Amino acid sequence: MLISTHFKIALLAIFCLFITINTNGQALERYRTLKDTTYLSQNLGFKKHIQITVPIEYQSNLPNKFPLIIVFDTQNKRQYQYILKSIDFLTANEQMPSAVVVGVEAGSGGNRYRETQLPVSDSTGIAEKNEDYIFKELIPMLRDKYKASDFTMLVGHSRYGFLTTYLMARHINELNAVISISPFLKQDNFDLSDVLRKSLKSNKLKHTLYYRYAMGNDYPLDYKTLTATLKEPGLKINNFNADGWWFPEADHMTMPGLAITRALYEVFAYWSKCQQEYFSENNKDVSTITHIKQKLADNYGTQLPFSLGKLNGKGYAFYNNKDYANAILAWRQLVEQYPNFIQAYLKIAECQKALHQPITETIKQFKANVAASSIFTAEQKEEFLKDAKELEN
Repeated sequence: MLISTHFKIALLAIFCLFITINTNGQALERYRTLKDTTYLSQNLGFKKHIQITVPIEYQSNLPNKFPLIIVFDTQNKRQYQYILKSIDFLTANEQMPSAVVVGVEAGSGGNRYRETQLPVSDSTGIAEKNEDYIFKELIPMLRDKYKASDFTMLVGHSRYGFLTTYLMARHINELNAVISISPFLKQDNFDLSDVLRKSLKSNKLKHTLYYRYAMGNDYPLDYKTLTATLKEPGLKINNFNADGWWFPEADHMTMPGLAITRALYEVFAYWSKCQQEYFSENNKDVSTITHIKQKLADNYGTQLPFSLGKLNGKGYAFYNNKDYANAILAWRQLVEQYPNFIQAYLKIAECQKALHQPITETIKQFKANVAASSIFTAEQKEEFLKDAKELEN
């Protein structure tokens, strides 16, 4: 389908936006490390190291909240960095919402085994204590202190592939998505497929739960067993969106790289579709955003924010067609969600001026947010202040 010249300009504006706010030398385009810390877990009784990565829109003094993605096994740097960069890539391309990404290092000194081993299988196993750490300690802390929303995704590989599937069965209505890569199914005296079957049969899902799993040449029989279990007629329940992939020639350590991007894409494909419905060139009614956001909440069980780039692009699509009234409405939608994107206030004022409307209140809002905004550099803020002065004259 051909895209109009004005729409291409809007897309270019989005691209320029993210080039502008990217920090030189930063390994990630859309994210930054907020905190890298170690603290004593009350449930586990030993220290846990976590890394908190936040999107560029994140600001501690704003009410914005973001989906939470917990990725286990950060001690495997190659795999963790690939997962993190996959999230960054999809976010930068508007294919998934900005998220708070928390990497959790598996315990050293043999604790990784114990953290993922159930006591019914091994008396030294502390998987149940690890479950309490994750759901009673880590997630509440991230929601309370680091702007994590109710949307929660778990990503795990190998032993943590097993554990994330186990946690899904145990907390089926508390999670929104689980990506389990190379999950084996059995420990002594324990069969994960049985536990998953019972959980799915006995629970009514309140929202869509996305489950993606993948195996290579490591657990081919487990892949067949898990797939057969999930395809049982009695497990065709509403709101359970599950799929798996088998890579017969792929080695164990290769699996995260092969599976993560597609899994993330499929979890957020509906979000992307809804966002595109609002952004579409054919949609001239900005108020449809309320209906579209409700569709997202109905599907995911909680609100997922639209991307800053798409909201900005919607404003430019109207602005480039000289539809200044709708451009104002679109940019108002942006600053309602991202008040620290101060450039939008100037575009609103510019449109108001074109319509011979007063701009005093808009410039006041702009100036109130300049100092607090963490998105733009000091030099960029100075340029914006000059632009504001010109608009006032």
